[in-house]
Amino acid sequence: MEDKMPEGLRGSLFRAMPAPVERGGVAYGHYLDGDGYVTRLSFPGDRIAPTFKSTFVTTPDYVRESAADEILTRSTLRTQRPANSIAAGDTPFCLHNGLDVMF
Repeated sequence: MEDKMPEGLRGSLFRAMPAPVERGGVAYGHYLDGDGYVTRLSFPGDRIAPTFKSTFVTTPDYVRESAADEILTRSTLRTQRPANSIAAGDTPFCLHNGLDVMF
């Protein structure tokens, strides 16, 4: 195994994924419920070491939730906003989550 970069390796690898896996100590209910996270791994060529950069997609909802450090919007899959005072038996739930068509 060589410890050098291959000579012809040049370009960038971009990946978009959800992250983090929790907000305000509350775990997301599905691994795809995290915020948008984009990474770039660049290979400049000539056997120069690659560089890495990453950032969150800073939508208005991301900014609001980051500032509050809590889940304020429902997700596409399983993670919901905190329950309000309505309960079915011993299980609290948030009525407006079921009627919320905004993502």
